[in-house]
Amino acid sequence: MKSIRKFYHALAPTSSETFNYYISILRRCAIDGDICEARRAHFDMKLSGFPYLGLGNKLIDAYLKCGAVDDARKIFDEMPQPHVVSWNAMISYYIRSRRSQEAVNLYHRMVFHGVVADEYTFSCVLKAFADLGYVEEGRRVHGRLVINGLGSGNMFVGSALVDMYVKFGKLNEARAVFDQFGEKDVVLVTALIVGYVQNGEDRRAVLLFCDMVNGGVQANEFTFASVLIACGNLTELQSGMTIHGLIFKTGFECRNASQTSLLSMYSKCGLVDESLTVFSGIANRNTVTWTAMISCLVYHHREELALSVFRDMLRDSVMLNAFTLSTALRGCSTLALFEQGKSIHGSAIKIGLDRDRYVSAALIDIYGKCGRVGMARAVFDDLLGIDLVSINSMIYGYAQNSEGSKAVELFNMMIQSGLEPNHVTFTGVLSACSNAGLLEEGWRLFSSITNDHGLVPSIDHYACMVDLLGRAGKLGEAEELITKIKSPDKVLWRDIA
Repeated sequence: MKSIRKFYHALAPTSSETFNYYISILRRCAIDGDICEARRAHFDMKLSGFPYLGLGNKLIDAYLKCGAVDDARKIFDEMPQPHVVSWNAMISYYIRSRRSQEAVNLYHRMVFHGVVADEYTFSCVLKAFADLGYVEEGRRVHGRLVINGLGSGNMFVGSALVDMYVKFGKLNEARAVFDQFGEKDVVLVTALIVGYVQNGEDRRAVLLFCDMVNGGVQANEFTFASVLIACGNLTELQSGMTIHGLIFKTGFECRNASQTSLLSMYSKCGLVDESLTVFSGIANRNTVTWTAMISCLVYHHREELALSVFRDMLRDSVMLNAFTLSTALRGCSTLALFEQGKSIHGSAIKIGLDRDRYVSAALIDIYGKCGRVGMARAVFDDLLGIDLVSINSMIYGYAQNSEGSKAVELFNMMIQSGLEPNHVTFTGVLSACSNAGLLEEGWRLFSSITNDHGLVPSIDHYACMVDLLGRAGKLGEAEELITKIKSPDKVLWRDIA
């Protein structure tokens, strides 16, 4: 390689042989992701006096594909008039790297310098606006697209517009863009289906999918995955089974996205064994697939099998996420499996997820149910910041262990910190008062539900107070309280019987 470099250094820097030589090296660096070779080629160009900025696009492409965004940006900033391809490369890389604000800043600089954006630029920057929630900026760019005649003529841009509007929750505007296209492709339709599902419009998602199939548009795995989620949310088993058949017919039965959604759809329709069958047929299970199966089993009260699947996941060395850990911990909590819960706690610490809000809440819950309230409080105190989920879990832990005073103390601390309690908070703290016989505190808290927090007491809140009054021998007051409920159930009367 050194002798070849010396040969090309001997040529005129601008000769076609030298240009082709460096182009071939940079292409290979981009393919192989070889950052060292890319930097070496760059250094050689400088050393030999080669006008390397003439290959700026190739250098930027090589550096970006090697993940060296700072090197790419340095070359970009040196270029007197970067081509639109270079602008697009930098903007799209920032978006892929979750640096959307930098992408938007670069787009603004591009406009300022009078560079004419193309369809690819707009499709990228619309995604950045969606990620950042820049509604007005997104609408302004949409207006510019319409003026330039690109708003309804380019499917790529149209899909980006639909995706942007659905992420803003502007479903009517997304549909208006969608309807401007006579012929739709799978990317455009899928963008709107995903938007409907993400915004709770599951019925509209299923109807749009039916229109798509009837219109002859071939669904992809993401279309199937999204519409199956909609079927699960609607518990429409028949529709889900029909889509299952289409998945097999079109050859997507081995794709993880559609299979995971299929598993979840059967779970939401109550068919756990069918979910297990789908799961067993997935060859390359990822974190989402394993977690979906564990969640399905815990939800349907098959905790022992769920924990068995979790152990299989560990044996397969699949990466755990916060949802996997919190779901497995819920299974341990239901069965009061202290040692297994402690082992999962160790796994969470090892991968740095022990302070995740959902993992922490699940840890507090299991330690509380296993009578280790001190360990639960240690987890709580180790949190970087308290939230309603963790506080509710800790209050329930105190309630389960008859430590009513500490539950009330924690409730008061929450109020002082400015956090607003919800119905779950009051159920927990009233239950704690009931178990500890704190009648005066119970009455005070019950009254504050409406007087101080503007909530309407639920049947669970009444049940806690009736239980508290019954335990204190205040049967008359308990009966009077029950008469204030519009439709008291048998459980309330049983508490004072």
